[in-house]
Amino acid sequence: MKKISFIGLLILTVLIYSCGNDFKSGYCKNQLKLIEPNTELKLFEFKLDSKPDSILNLIENTLKVDICDKVTNFGVQLEDLKIKTFVFGECNVTFLHKLSSNEIDLNKNGDVLIQMPNTYDGFIVTKIDSIPNWFEKHYPIKHNLHSNVIRLSWGSDVNQKLIKKAIKNIADGYLMSLNKKSIMSFNKELCELSERETDKLKTENPFELELRRVSSSKRIEE
Repeated sequence: MKKISFIGLLILTVLIYSCGNDFKSGYCKNQLKLIEPNTELKLFEFKLDSKPDSILNLIENTLKVDICDKVTNFGVQLEDLKIKTFVFGECNVTFLHKLSSNEIDLNKNGDVLIQMPNTYDGFIVTKIDSIPNWFEKHYPIKHNLHSNVIRLSWGSDVNQKLIKKAIKNIADGYLMSLNKKSIMSFNKELCELSERETDKLKTENPFELELRRVSSSKRIEE
């Protein structure tokens, strides 16, 4: 009888836990809601270390839209995790566009240069695994709520594995930051929020990740 009760309790615990978590990805449903593309967005599966023109052409030809000087949203697949992202077709490059985002440059050694928006000397050089820690300390940017776009760039010699790792670390860092904000705003962990509370947090702090293959990674000392 005790054995049956134990099995029943175990099944109940699994069912309760599964309601708020995705076993394949390891993220709770609230976390996934913040970083995953909605069902209306196209999910692209292409090599991130392809030439920049081929990535933009693929998106443009698939969606049948002109992406020149426009933001185009889509999703990328990272193993069992889908990440919401976008590209900006830079036909007429504007200085303002560059300054309005958090610049993260990645090189082939896994080093990253992170520069916050509207600053010229406020940057750090660190390792790819330290990206989440940077987000926890500095994101979102309190003095400029419109400058929380994350812009990931990489050089032509950076492989796909490193690029995907950087994207995942950015998403993890964003979620760490939003978890702190959740505790401050609702006195609850992010995964404990109601649907309404999660929506409010998402609206106020949207996940905006721009992918841009050509980088200024020469600024990073090899």
